Amino acid sequence: MLNLLIVDDEQDIADSLYMHFKQIEVMELDVYKAYSANEALEWLNRTKIDVVLSDIRMPGMNGLQLLDIIKVKWPKCKVIFLTGYNDFDYIYAATKNDGVKYLLKTEGYEVIVNEVQKAFNEFEFAIEMNDLLDKTKSQMLQALPLLQKEFLLDLLVGAPYSKEEIAQQLENLNIQLDASIPLLLLAGSIDKLNANKVSFERTQTYFKIKLIVEQLLHPHVRTYLIMYDHSTFLWIIQPNGDSMTSGSDDNGADMRVFVKGMLDNIQAACKEVVEMSLSLVIDNRAIGWETISERFVHLKQLLNFRIGTGLDGFLVDSGLMLNEFETFDQAGRDAQKLYFQLKKITELGGYLESGKQDQLLIGLSDVVDGFKDIENKNHNPSLELFYSMSIMFLSYINRWNLTEKIALKINMNKLTRADEHSSWKEAGYYFLQLANVIFDIQRKEEEKRSDVAVSHIKDYIIDHLGEDLSLVLLAEQVHFNPSYLSRLFKQVTGNNIFNFIKEARLAKSKELLRNNHLRINEIATAVGYISAPYFTRSFRKATNMSPQEYRDHSHSMNK
Repeated sequence: MLNLLIVDDEQDIADSLYMHFKQIEVMELDVYKAYSANEALEWLNRTKIDVVLSDIRMPGMNGLQLLDIIKVKWPKCKVIFLTGYNDFDYIYAATKNDGVKYLLKTEGYEVIVNEVQKAFNEFEFAIEMNDLLDKTKSQMLQALPLLQKEFLLDLLVGAPYSKEEIAQQLENLNIQLDASIPLLLLAGSIDKLNANKVSFERTQTYFKIKLIVEQLLHPHVRTYLIMYDHSTFLWIIQPNGDSMTSGSDDNGADMRVFVKGMLDNIQAACKEVVEMSLSLVIDNRAIGWETISERFVHLKQLLNFRIGTGLDGFLVDSGLMLNEFETFDQAGRDAQKLYFQLKKITELGGYLESGKQDQLLIGLSDVVDGFKDIENKNHNPSLELFYSMSIMFLSYINRWNLTEKIALKINMNKLTRADEHSSWKEAGYYFLQLANVIFDIQRKEEEKRSDVAVSHIKDYIIDHLGEDLSLVLLAEQVHFNPSYLSRLFKQVTGNNIFNFIKEARLAKSKELLRNNHLRINEIATAVGYISAPYFTRSFRKATNMSPQEYRDHSHSMNK
């Protein structure tokens, strides 16, 4: 789903273009309109815009001044200028910028639509594979020093560094981040990582993803990538120089809006270039370095709080379930440290946390194979492994509050009591059974959360038919990325979200036509149509009758 913004101080022109693009079903567009450059800025500050179709001459801020701001906020945005003036000074100034085109308003809808389509086609990611591989090899040869990684991992697990010590370490280790500037965290994970890949191939994949993120976010922001485990990443993000200072506030809102808006592009590029799906969770505010450990635990938890069974590319911000996951007790933090210390349990715990059922069951099967020939119930290595596994599962169950649900399906006493098992082999099979029970419960919970989120959106649409129902606004109601909401809605309902809005408006308009004496233009406004003529055209297309004909027919049937 791509976003088109139409800007024209002549409302008739803006409305006409808006209606025309809204009716082009073959183009998957979320269309917005503004009657001034200042109104356009409200949309640009709110969400990513891919193409702007704008008048040049407008009162107050003109199109060229708007272009300067667009290039700062959304550097990849394409701009098409429309004007009724044959003014070559404006044309020359506009076309000096990359990604900017110029059209006369008199050229008609077909030409305008074709240019918009061309602009959207240019969003196909033209990342040359050979060039990417060369850069990947080069960066692999200059891989981050081990001390850099150790220092940053220490921060993630809550090492007690002072602000002065952090600043000194950043300087000593040549980490290009500033300890005095708030940072934004972006967590990500590869959805379906091939566990059989050798270390070299995995590392190559990581550097490709790193380069994609840098290419799409730089030079607007600077990023630093930390590898947490085989499939999980964390980007530390800060403003780059003066690129975010214009009109920005102290809490990094502009930086966050920009990064959040580019997540679609990052996902799509990874899928096209690396052929892997990447899930991403962005923090809901910029933070200080002293809270990085707590916020990372929060983001990692949300990264695995999936909504939408089987969907690739999870995209949310940390406003989702904020009250439920905002803080963690010391036991939760200690569990995170345990995962770092125990390599084998770290890997299995990662699979459990991220819902990777097949990989976890394979790992547990190896444990069962290791247990089957051990007869001594007091075998210390087996005891250590059993209780490490027990802690891993118990920690997960407690964090997700699953005890009561699991207890209905399996004996929970056996989780923490090795003497409850007749053999180590039986204990291994118990963990396999427990894993399957957990995944079954979480799958059902995931489906329930999907249904609740979509039901909320449906209710919101029904209650606000006469208002703005853009994808951005709807996504804000549930703290989702707009494109992710669109995909989730389609998965749950089998229907496109815009088709649902269209059907809801049609149903409500029929109800109003049958049951009261509102004028046609009043009904059009009440159900969210821009104008009575647009309402009439849409109604006739759907019913083969005009609104008045439908009203007359309904009244005649009730006599």
